[in-house]
Amino acid sequence: MAFQTLRGADPRILDRKVPLNPKFANVRPTLDTGMNMRKILEQHEGTSGPNAHKKKVNEFYVRLRPTTLGRLLEPLVDAAESVYQLGREDAGSVVSSVVPQSDATGSQDGNILILDVRSFEAFQQCHCYGAQHYDVTNLNKASNNFPREVYFYKGPITCDKMIVLYDEDGKSAPAVGNAFVEKGIENTYVISGGFLAMCAACPHILVGDAPEEGHLVQLMQRAGLKMPTGSTSGASSAGSARLSTAGSVRSRLSSVPGGPGPRSAR
Repeated sequence: MAFQTLRGADPRILDRKVPLNPKFANVRPTLDTGMNMRKILEQHEGTSGPNAHKKKVNEFYVRLRPTTLGRLLEPLVDAAESVYQLGREDAGSVVSSVVPQSDATGSQDGNILILDVRSFEAFQQCHCYGAQHYDVTNLNKASNNFPREVYFYKGPITCDKMIVLYDEDGKSAPAVGNAFVEKGIENTYVISGGFLAMCAACPHILVGDAPEEGHLVQLMQRAGLKMPTGSTSGASSAGSARLSTAGSVRSRLSSVPGGPGPRSAR
């Protein structure tokens, strides 16, 4: 009986769409928890706003220019260079406030962790201010892939903490950065051009013996990198003078308890 009743009905009745109400056009089946990165990307979609550039394929980290890192570290480097004017007790307090340090409880200050993924010999010769050495072979281990500092600084990409990686010329660090993100370190940043780009763009944030200008040009040409525009021998000499001053000051501070001496995260 029911079949006979349905025989006269419209056979396409189930294909009819529910009429849309313009009042609820912007309602989505998700809970609005406030501003997040997805909404920011939607706001700047198709524009030249932040994060509107096309992301490279298989690139899960965030690229960071050497000049940007230089601007972030420059106040800390200037403060460390002026520490030698203070007494030993005051110097220790200033250094501990400038460079992120860990105490017995594991608490830390600062929001930038810099990891040098080059060889340990290259790290000892010259490295970025405040950087730690990281042995990339730790990524192949079944556990304990990262030093304990990484677990303090790790977070979503929208957090205010940064884990910065750099290699010699920007060729091997991208693979390390992808591995970091795949293992849950979403706030991973990789320096474009690596250590050589930092030598050319911001030598004042380096500790140790940086390459001379002529040798640096050869190394960058060999790596396929371009020297920054406006760099002159005079500017390089000024940067080298500042570099030697900063290095000598930090060498004196290495004997201060909690001072910024070279550290390894191997």
